[in-house]
Amino acid sequence: MDRDIYVNRGRLYLANASPNDALAIKDSLRFNDARECFIFGVTPEEALLEPFLDNTSKNYTVFLDDMPVGMCGTNRLEDNIGTVWMLATDDISQNKFTFLKGCLEVVNILQEDFET
Repeated sequence: MDRDIYVNRGRLYLANASPNDALAIKDSLRFNDARECFIFGVTPEEALLEPFLDNTSKNYTVFLDDMPVGMCGTNRLEDNIGTVWMLATDDISQNKFTFLKGCLEVVNILQEDFET
């Protein structure tokens, strides 16, 4: 795979995202993640692709055995204030212990550009 890998936990790893990753998972989001998209008036595809339109956002994909199973990132609100987002498939839940073991490193990556 020709991407920067930021966190690697066995079968799960975090790498820089591409719009193709969004297209790969848009139809298989967890029920509550898809529901959240619709509550905000966007489709899962729109929610996953929108961060790529913001040049201040950082976007990452969670892979399971080289298959995208979730995406996350940050969007800048103000100079030192950012928001974090994440949408994922059920594969995240089915690998929750491995996923949780890598969360601290991912949180540190997501917050590195922001005070809040």
